[in-house]
Amino acid sequence: MDSQTLNYLNTLIAQYGYLILILFTFLEGETIVIIAGAFVHSGTLNFYLVAASALLGAFLGDQLYFYLGRKYGKKIIAKKPNFETKANKVMSIISKHENLLIISFRFLYGLRTITPIVLGLSKVSYAKFFILNFIGAIIWAYSFTYLGYLVAKSVKNLIIDVNYYQYIATIFIILFTLALFFIYKARKK
Repeated sequence: MDSQTLNYLNTLIAQYGYLILILFTFLEGETIVIIAGAFVHSGTLNFYLVAASALLGAFLGDQLYFYLGRKYGKKIIAKKPNFETKANKVMSIISKHENLLIISFRFLYGLRTITPIVLGLSKVSYAKFFILNFIGAIIWAYSFTYLGYLVAKSVKNLIIDVNYYQYIATIFIILFTLALFFIYKARKK
């Protein structure tokens, strides 16, 4: 990719990245937040705006899923056979760890989408879900933004390290080859 194309893509990401992030995190979003965190490391996006965008999208999406669960939860679960198994799992967790579940369900792979729907079916109040969902969204958004930042930083450091060791290896190979050459010449004499 040439530098003009990269500059164009960076400009697009800087202009529309936050909006795209809100839209994607409204539906799901760990991967897009990690990618956005990498763009934070490159300087294209701002850490706090990325985290705030991810927070907003995830929070609003889960509020909608909670509302849909309250209104149409049984129909939604009945439409997808694998939802019923997951919904039963979520119900058992609700009975034991309701508050913790509301704060942390975004981190439970495979249960993220179904959990707010099932919580909507349960007796959890709107106010309780609103507050704990907001706290969970903050933790999730900042965690994954920072994770993306760290991954980008680690990859950059790895590339720098590889280049450094490649340079050292090249020097070693040259010196080794020269040593073999001089040993060969000395033996020939």
